[in-house]
Amino acid sequence: MRSAANCKDGQSIRLLNINVLQDNRDFQRTLDLVRRTDADVVLFLETDQGWADALAPLHATYPHRSSVPIGNTYGMILMSRWPMEANVRYRVKPDIPSIDALVTMPSGERIMLYALHPEPPAPGDNTGPRDVELVIAGREVRADGRASLILGDLNDVAWSATSKLFREVSGTLDPRVGRGLYPTFNAKYPLFQWPLDHMFVTPHWEIEGINRLETVGSDHYPIFYRACLTKPAGERKTAPKPPTDARIRAKEEVREGLKDVDGR
Repeated sequence: MRSAANCKDGQSIRLLNINVLQDNRDFQRTLDLVRRTDADVVLFLETDQGWADALAPLHATYPHRSSVPIGNTYGMILMSRWPMEANVRYRVKPDIPSIDALVTMPSGERIMLYALHPEPPAPGDNTGPRDVELVIAGREVRADGRASLILGDLNDVAWSATSKLFREVSGTLDPRVGRGLYPTFNAKYPLFQWPLDHMFVTPHWEIEGINRLETVGSDHYPIFYRACLTKPAGERKTAPKPPTDARIRAKEEVREGLKDVDGR
């Protein structure tokens, strides 16, 4: 993914991804960080009702919101300072939400943002539910064809077979490539850390910067992205279908993963 040298007015977006850790009650550190970064869009993960209430002081800055507070560690809240049409989705399980949002940038361009937090595999378990959600979302990104950003805690490292398949199916790019790992988990164990929080983007974008930020009391580090829209948002930049081998592997992942979800 190319670095953006200069970005036209109204074409730059700043995104902050924070897995707050549901049981973390140091709300003020998160509020302070959000205000300091002054992001245009913020995704909060693991938000229960306590977190939803604590984040209310941000509503004036972020008037456009989609909130799904759940006490199972899969709650999420998406906030935007720009107009946003959001839709809560349950792609695989009825208690694992995601949010799809059509965001209007200051330039008038309308982009898609997919907020994801798929269920991680338990030790010794199959990765089916997580892989199914990523494949389904990836198919939707490519089918839509417009400028898109996929953001969230994907519970997978960037170099895994699943992440590679997601990129092939969706036609997206990983801005980390050539720039560093930016590990976000586990913030409580400095010697053992992996990049689990990600942003993938369609070829409409160039990257302006990536910063892993200081911990806010969670087991995840927040991560901050700055991206520039360099192509018309509504113009398709990928083929309508992924390569044949990726389609075959994706179909198999979904078939096997749904077996795990249904318990068959």
